[in-house]
Order: sequence, then C-alpha cells, then structure tokens
Amino acid sequence: MPGRHDRTYDLRLDDGFGFSRGGFGFAGGLIDGPPYPAVPALEVTEGGRVQVRVANGGVSSPYPTDHLPE
Repeated sequence: MPGRHDRTYDLRLDDGFGFSRGGFGFAGGLIDGPPYPAVPALEVTEGGRVQVRVANGGVSSPYPTDHLPE
C-alpha cells in the first residue's frame, strides 16, 4: 500500500573533512556525517517496507542523483 512503511531512513549526502582512504582530509561522499564505508547499515526485515529519503547537501561537488528513480 502506498504511504505505509515499517521504517523510514533520512540520509544526507554531503562533503567535508574526515578520515577517508587512510588519512584525514577533504572527503566527498559523506553520508550523515561519516564517509562511506563507515556508515551504519540500513536495517530491513524480510517482507518489510522501508522508505529511504535522500537529501543532497554537497556544495563543492553535488552528488549526482540522475541515476536514482524519482
């Protein structure tokens, strides 16, 4: 049923400074703060319905979202 979800995740894609690729510096691809892959997994149960909302917060190089469904 549209609009009925067991869980909703809000993710913010951003850029900034952090530890990435073995060092500290500018890190694009931050997801809710830490750089990938230091991001907690989204928990989904079998048969569960999950809504994922993604906000593009990148300023210096916006995350390309043209591959995501509308």
